[in-house]
Amino acid sequence: MKPAPDLLRFCMRFTFVSFCIVLLSLVFGLGCQEEAVSMTNEPTVDEQEADDEVEENQNIQEQDDETEESGSCIYPQALPSVEDYGDVVPNLIWENAYLPATSETGERPQGKFSFESFFCDDAYAQYDSITMIMVTDWCPFCPDYMDLVESRREELEDARTLVLWLDLENNALQPATTAEARLKVGNHASTEHGIIVGIADANRPDAFDRFWDGAPFGGTIRKRDMRIVAKETIYDGFEARMVDVANNLERDWAPLLNRAQGLDVDGFWPTCTLNDEELSEPNDDFIDAAPIDAGVWLGAICQQPPVDTYFVPDGVWDVELLYDVDFGKLALEFYDSEYTEEPLRSDSQAGEESLEINGSGFLRVRTGAGATSGGMYSLNLVSSEG
Repeated sequence: MKPAPDLLRFCMRFTFVSFCIVLLSLVFGLGCQEEAVSMTNEPTVDEQEADDEVEENQNIQEQDDETEESGSCIYPQALPSVEDYGDVVPNLIWENAYLPATSETGERPQGKFSFESFFCDDAYAQYDSITMIMVTDWCPFCPDYMDLVESRREELEDARTLVLWLDLENNALQPATTAEARLKVGNHASTEHGIIVGIADANRPDAFDRFWDGAPFGGTIRKRDMRIVAKETIYDGFEARMVDVANNLERDWAPLLNRAQGLDVDGFWPTCTLNDEELSEPNDDFIDAAPIDAGVWLGAICQQPPVDTYFVPDGVWDVELLYDVDFGKLALEFYDSEYTEEPLRSDSQAGEESLEINGSGFLRVRTGAGATSGGMYSLNLVSSEG
């Protein structure tokens, strides 16, 4: 017997609707399950903060590890090469430097030396600077130059400077090795002091290519910032003032470069700066004379006109002028207050001038006859009365 048509249509619709409901239930249930899983996997605020703290601690630990590896000392930033005053020398490294002898044999051991180790390590704490003595194998004047430097070894040690013997070129005009430097310098430098290296074995063999322009050559590196504070000059040999430089690292030595370059500043080469001048400046003319009395007065002639004028009161005076002939030649003059007599003059250019004067008048410190540079001085005024 066949079912009634209406009943058949009802069953078919019921079956289709049921199928759709089941299908929708399956899809909806699966989506909710995925969302629930996703929500379950997402960290809570507390968990996220804990993870961030762990990551931060890991970063701090990594930074601490890097600090322990590199140490707390940071070498100053520098360009790959140096050229002039004020330049910071790059961290040059030699793996085979000849170090000062420490054994009873008196032989120099070979080992690592770097500017960074000099700057950072306690092994070099006793030094405030490096005095570089640059030589070449072909230089005929270098042996005498090295002997002169060696003769001042104790003065250099007292000035807390480390001598670095640096061989720049061999006879083939190629960068010299440390082995070649040892042969060149060994007979002129004591084994207990200084370090011997060749530029060819440095990590930057071209570091000084634009710095030196002849041999022998010299320069001073100030330790606190590893800057060049002095260099060899043509007219005034570096060997004559290297101890002074080491003892006065904060002084501006750049004016000496004027002499090296042959710059004629109206016929006058300054060997000091305006900061070295006396507080009574300007006291160049008689009308601007600075009054002084018994005592020691420090001054300097660092600019044109190359003269300082002082006024001394009435009395009997012994006057002494002291100066460094390596920086300039000075003379001492006295004019009576009425300009009635020829001035007294002392111009030995030997580093010490003296006069005996009676009465008041003008005392003048000026460059000596034919001298082209002044410098710093000490003027001592002593009363010889009673």
